[in-house]
Amino acid sequence: ELMLVNDVPYARKINVRGARIQGVPPGIVERVRQLVLRRFGGFVTAKVEFHTLKRGYILKRSTRRVRAGEQLTYPTLVMSRKI
Repeated sequence: ELMLVNDVPYARKINVRGARIQGVPPGIVERVRQLVLRRFGGFVTAKVEFHTLKRGYILKRSTRRVRAGEQLTYPTLVMSRKI
């Protein structure tokens, strides 16, 4: 199993809203998943999950989905070999 994750605190925001300044569209992790499946779909399965990291960012202020003091979850592309 291979897990690809961007560990910067704003990775979730980029995945949900996109990075307007750099031209990154929303749902970038899902787009990468689709590209992986298009190219290697016969060999691997790929899914998008949200994981907490050991040294992950802890929110200072509450948001709609997460309260202050909770650890942020990061969008993760999880790939595994088909059996």
